[in-house]
Amino acid sequence: MRIDDFFAERQRLLASRASVRQTRLTFDKRTDSTGYIRGEVHYIDDKVLHLREFVALGNEPQRLLYVYLLLDQRGK
Repeated sequence: MRIDDFFAERQRLLASRASVRQTRLTFDKRTDSTGYIRGEVHYIDDKVLHLREFVALGNEPQRLLYVYLLLDQRGK
């Protein structure tokens, strides 16, 4: 799998979730097998997931760097 395919798969996965209202993601391809995902996932219950992932593809995707922060509507 190439990183472009991995990015597209992640985008489709999030779009298919009934609990997701909106996504704002940027994808930065570094090589054919590495890339960076940054963005926000807005849920129907007004929570927001802020995320960053640096992914390297091999037999299995490896997240070499990742940050996930889930906030409620009050920012907590």
